[in-house]
Amino acid sequence: MAASLVLLACFAPLRADVVALYALGVAVAAAYTDFFKPRGIPEVALSLGHGLSATSFAYAVAAPLTMTGVAAGILLGMLAGMIVSIDHLQDVTDFRRRAQSLAEMIFKTRVRLSSLWWFAVTSTLVMQAGFVLMGWLPRETMLSIFVLPPAHVAGILLDYSFERGVHLGLMTMWLFAALMAVGAAV
Repeated sequence: MAASLVLLACFAPLRADVVALYALGVAVAAAYTDFFKPRGIPEVALSLGHGLSATSFAYAVAAPLTMTGVAAGILLGMLAGMIVSIDHLQDVTDFRRRAQSLAEMIFKTRVRLSSLWWFAVTSTLVMQAGFVLMGWLPRETMLSIFVLPPAHVAGILLDYSFERGVHLGLMTMWLFAALMAVGAAV
C-alpha cells in the first residue's frame, strides 16, 4: 500500500477524480476479506475494484474522467464479477473450501457454465452498444466485438476443461479492454 501511495503522489495527477478512484480501489481491496466475501458478494468487490475503480482510474490518470471512463469501468466490472462467480464454483462443489456467493446460486440452478459465460459476454457487448448509442463511448470501441470467437471457445472449455476455460475467460477480458482501447485510439 505504501508503494502505491508513493506512485500515486509521484506519477499521477493529483485531481479529485484520480484520488477518489484510487481511494475506492484501496477501500474495496481492504474490505474484500472482511466485508464482501463473508456477506457472499465478492462479485461486487471485483466489479468495483477490477472494473470501475481500476479502469476508470487508468482513464483518469491519462485525462480528466468522463462518462467514457466510467462506461469502460462498468463494462469491465461486469465481466470481472462474472468470472469470479465462475471461478468460485469449485468452492461451492468442494465443501472443504465452502464460499457463500453468487456461485452457490448458480450451482443450484444447474446452468451450464458455457451458457452463463456467453450470457455475460453478450450482455456486456449489448450494454457497450447502448453506451455507444448514448454517446458515452466512441463507436470505434465496438472493435471489441472481436472477443466473440475466443469467448465462445472459453465457454466450451468451461464445460469440459474448467481451469483452461477460466484462463481463456480472463484472457478474453483482457482482450476486450485492449480492443476497446485500440478502437478508441483509431
